[in-house]
Amino acid sequence: MTVAEALHWPEALMPVFFASGWAITLGFCAAGMRRNRRLVERFQWRCLHCDAPMIAASPRTRGDVR
Repeated sequence: MTVAEALHWPEALMPVFFASGWAITLGFCAAGMRRNRRLVERFQWRCLHCDAPMIAASPRTRGDVR
């Protein structure tokens, strides 16, 4: 069941719901990535021995443990 069927709206509005749903989803993903990057920069500390960052900048990359 879709919103258009439940509220008896015309089928012409289906692309609008599809596009707005994707826009909202991508907006939340972008906001989450921006927040993650800002928090990593805020709480980053460096290794005293080699001056390497201790927290990986991206969740997909792992920091090298030495």
